[in-house]
Amino acid sequence: MIEPAHRVRAVVVGVERYDVGPEWDLDGPVRDACRYVQWLRGHGVDDGSITLLATPLPANQALLAQVGLPVRPAQQAVVYDVLTRELPADQADLLILVWGGHGVVDGDGNGRLFYADASAADKRNLDVNALMRALMTAFYPHQRRQLIVVDACQNLVSELQYVNRLPHQTLPAHPALMPGRDQHVLFAASPGELALNDSARRTGLFSDELLHALADPAAAWPPDADQLATHLDGRFARLRAEGATSQRPPYLWRRTPAREGVVFDLGAGRSARMPLAALGAVVDVMLGADELASVPNLQHFVSLLPPEIRGAVSYAGSPRMDLVRLLRTCEAYEKGRQALTTVLSVAMANRADLARTLDALDRHWPA
Repeated sequence: MIEPAHRVRAVVVGVERYDVGPEWDLDGPVRDACRYVQWLRGHGVDDGSITLLATPLPANQALLAQVGLPVRPAQQAVVYDVLTRELPADQADLLILVWGGHGVVDGDGNGRLFYADASAADKRNLDVNALMRALMTAFYPHQRRQLIVVDACQNLVSELQYVNRLPHQTLPAHPALMPGRDQHVLFAASPGELALNDSARRTGLFSDELLHALADPAAAWPPDADQLATHLDGRFARLRAEGATSQRPPYLWRRTPAREGVVFDLGAGRSARMPLAALGAVVDVMLGADELASVPNLQHFVSLLPPEIRGAVSYAGSPRMDLVRLLRTCEAYEKGRQALTTVLSVAMANRADLARTLDALDRHWPA
């Protein structure tokens, strides 16, 4: 079904220049932002329904001028007003939010996207996870369906040796979730990974691949995030095999009243199983992580797995046996290992425990 244009609201952000200085310059997000705008227009979204926020490199000013839309800087105060004043008042049914620029993952596992006025001493940023949560609440009474695209690195902030802690900007959020919400999020990279930006071609690798998929005449409108994620999963598997990138773009979804997960294209069953000794070694390492040694916490991680896997996991009520059953269930699916490692990478707050767990999986259950 074609979505009426007046029921779509799009916010497109491209940040190439930061107050930190030229060492943070990116040549690509603005060109990608312009391509996203043209894609939206091609599907009948009127200019009044598109908000373009961009801070370009001087050489890319002309690209924005050619688009012909009003452009506001991608600074904290401007973006915050768009998110907390303009969007809640907008009655569109479908929200499409695209962000290209620099990003990191903080010590609690939350994604942060830097505003253009981030400086060396004050790295102003948007908490992506907080925004995702807020968009599911009654603070946003409309925008029942949401597609969020984040083309940014997810370096671990602990590895970047910042002198000052990241500031944290809170977002207003109603305590009640809105019923019937359907949120899909496409990330360019998993936590700890870089999202490649091709300065020669002036594009992010993830956005370039996604825009090519969106330009396919057979692509659905409104966009079908499940189909896009399946396509990107296959495409990036080939790019990794070719040595072109190491990034593994995850796809997250959440539906109210109570469904969420990390979604993959699951292949046919597999017969490879870890020997019992290897299985025990992995379980021992996982039990050393407080987050995985608690049955309620472990059940939360399982709830993020694709429906086919999480529905097959049975519980014994003890952490060791529950971990054994989780691993054996994941082994039964071609992409069960990938699903498990991505869920752990997205949701584990203790990154040292995560690193030990992933290392154990690499040693005893090679991809």
